[in-house]
Amino acid sequence: MKMPSNVLLLCLFGVLWAAPAAAQDAAVVAEQERLQKELQTLISREAWDGVERVYQQLIELESSGVMVTYAEHMLGAQAAQQRGDVVATRMRLEAALAQWSTDLARNWLANINANFGQIAITLPTRGRAAMAISIDEMPFEPERRLAIDFAQQQLDTDRSFEGYLPIGRYRIGDQSFTVISGRRILVEASRSAPEPTDAAASRGDRLVSGRIRAGIGYARAGTPRAGIQPASFSGMSPRAGLGLGIHPSERIGIGLEVGWTGAFSSPNLLSLGYGMLALEGSLSTEERPITIGAGPMVGAGSGAITGLDAAALAAYCEDKTAVACSGLSLGGEESSSVTGSLRAVGPALTASVPLFSGASGGGSGILMAAVLSDGSRLYPVAQLGIQLSIGGRR
Repeated sequence: MKMPSNVLLLCLFGVLWAAPAAAQDAAVVAEQERLQKELQTLISREAWDGVERVYQQLIELESSGVMVTYAEHMLGAQAAQQRGDVVATRMRLEAALAQWSTDLARNWLANINANFGQIAITLPTRGRAAMAISIDEMPFEPERRLAIDFAQQQLDTDRSFEGYLPIGRYRIGDQSFTVISGRRILVEASRSAPEPTDAAASRGDRLVSGRIRAGIGYARAGTPRAGIQPASFSGMSPRAGLGLGIHPSERIGIGLEVGWTGAFSSPNLLSLGYGMLALEGSLSTEERPITIGAGPMVGAGSGAITGLDAAALAAYCEDKTAVACSGLSLGGEESSSVTGSLRAVGPALTASVPLFSGASGGGSGILMAAVLSDGSRLYPVAQLGIQLSIGGRR
């Protein structure tokens, strides 16, 4: 409901200005008149904190025989509404109606009764961390938004709130509840996980997870640049690694991994030790969050490949003398095994999806793709595997 206009309230105030003052002490009457004049000034400036203060002073004068007027109760109700205090708003409207039953006051009170519901919320005494109250659909009306803000302030200060909230579905902590008109509900909020007693210890418990990764896929030793180079080949690519996940939040973290991978296509083989550093981020879905990682990967190892690469050898011999390439012409077709060491580096991508979880860890399906280079050729690899996590969040 839109708040009553100040102009209307001022008119009401003027009509009812002359309150009965028979047998009142002159000093009390003088104080009442002073407060009423101050109230007029505050209303003209829409200074609602000041209106609240003066209203409270007028209420205190009631013990001296002063009658607080209908208009003053209506202004007090508007001041209470401005700070979101629905309980005080209702009480002041009822006090106004006790003096003069107007459509304005009745409709205002009926609007509150239809659009607000009673609620009592208590927060856990363990810990003092704030707990936010949220509503599924934030109301458009400012007085309803103010009521939610007022409830949050009370929870932050007193760890409890008893009053009125706009009708709707809410959540606080691990509790969800629905506020409806004409019914009082009780909510005892609690956290979905134990509140840590020591922040640093909690971070240490949940920040780091150990990882075991294993998988199999496909890898290729690509076509080299011109030169006397081992032949290209492709084949099965196994992988085994150990690592750590370091996640300061549920959304972002760092993955470290070292291990072994290779490529096999008899009689050719590559054997590489590798290290990988990845920046990881979680993409939330309805049931299973997907964790994406990206970063550099380095590998070092050895290979044994049968024959030389024919295309690279032909390009090499184009500007060479026959003597320089003598004996190499058949190298790309058949030759004894060519062995050597290699070092390669390149980007790697990972994606993992949780498969199961337990108290001490969990398992995920994982996809890894990388493209390494030793400066002469590319080594693309794609692998599917499983990740076992011990501790931590992942």
